[in-house]
Formats: sequence, structure tokens, C-alpha cells
Amino acid sequence: MHASHTLFDMLAIQFSWHAFDTMAHLHPIHDEESYTRMTSLMKFLLDAAGDDEEHPLFGLLDLVGDLYI
Repeated sequence: MHASHTLFDMLAIQFSWHAFDTMAHLHPIHDEESYTRMTSLMKFLLDAAGDDEEHPLFGLLDLVGDLYI
């Protein structure tokens, strides 16, 4: 079986992640502070995207929701 490989621009990912992490601090919930931060982010995303699966932020909303599980 031959595995397919996807090429990633790691420098672009690193730059984008740093910029995003500076704004959103998207990390697993380990304490009250991170829970409060993720709750605020989820409320913001729900206000912006709601249940519109076509909204550009819906994928992020889905990921943030997974952190609660």
C-alpha cells in the first residue's frame, strides 16, 4: 500500500499559527482560566457563525466545541 503525502508549507503554518495563537489562545482546557477563555471564544464564534455551516468561522467553532468534550 502506498501512502499519499500532502506537502505543507511549515513556515507559513508556523507564522499563521503564531499570529492566530496570539489572538485566540486556542489550547486544551486545563484550568479555570483556559475554560473562561475558551467559553468567551465560543460565545464570540456562536454570535458570528451561529449554525451557518457555510460561515468562514464555522470550522473554528467546531474545533473550539471539541475542546469542551
